[in-house]
Amino acid sequence: SYSPELSRLLLGLNFAAIIKVLCMAGNVMVQVSPYPQVRRWENRGCTGEADAAPYVSIAFGGWQWCFYGVFAWAVTGRSGFLILLQSNSLGAVLGSYYTFAFYRQCQSEQSRSSLQRYLSFIAGLVFFEACTTMVLPAEKALFLVGLVSAFCGFVSALSVLVTVPTVLRTGDSKSIPGPVVVASCFTNCLWTVCGLLLADSLITLPSLAGLSANLVCVTLKFLYPSSEDACIKANTKEALQADLFASEVMCNPLKCGPDPSQCRVTPTLRAQLRERMAERWRAALMMKPGEQTPLLKPGKMDSLKVDEFGKE
Repeated sequence: SYSPELSRLLLGLNFAAIIKVLCMAGNVMVQVSPYPQVRRWENRGCTGEADAAPYVSIAFGGWQWCFYGVFAWAVTGRSGFLILLQSNSLGAVLGSYYTFAFYRQCQSEQSRSSLQRYLSFIAGLVFFEACTTMVLPAEKALFLVGLVSAFCGFVSALSVLVTVPTVLRTGDSKSIPGPVVVASCFTNCLWTVCGLLLADSLITLPSLAGLSANLVCVTLKFLYPSSEDACIKANTKEALQADLFASEVMCNPLKCGPDPSQCRVTPTLRAQLRERMAERWRAALMMKPGEQTPLLKPGKMDSLKVDEFGKE
């Protein structure tokens, strides 16, 4: 039999309370979902065609809601606002880590430029909020900080749509962060229900916008499946160099020179060579600078290092 305390706890639970708990759990799920992808960036040394917008929005949104929660608690004295700090502190820390990892591993000038624009925009908002809190009365400053927080909710909801034009142009959805959009769909659905229960349009409208944006991204993930290895395509020059020296290594045993077109082999052997070339290609791109290629046979190509690939 249940203890009296547990019985009272179960009786006290209702649909609204369950939705609120699920909303907090959904927040954590969204904040943690990019972690495996970020680890892959660090292992490969590149971010492919990913855009920094979803990761920057996790970081700034987390810090913004933490600040609003603490500021509102300091102004009103209501401890209920501290739940914003508790539910967003993890996102603030992890989002900062994601953004820093993106900055370190990004090899695309266009993506780096976009990241700089996002950070410049955030710096302007932070400066605006700092001036607001110092100049205006506390109540008015709190209202403006709340508006900025709500605005961040809309921006975060729409950030996943940044790479949609690229997806439609290339027919490849690898730039859309799959785990993030799936987790965000679930979380925004819960927050939409929560906003309807509370009759709060400042919760309902951003959540509906986020749900719609993420459903679009999920649909594109199904319509345009991503390629298996984005980093190979993203690092075209390095991949070409790796392809050339892998071809020479494989062709030398056949006594036909470094040009693959000179190799007179059967279709079966050609398929095997192509598979071995792809393995060397991936291994070369994933090595750290200064490491020697582990798959090359002894000979002329043994002395090549990864940090020399890009030299003309």
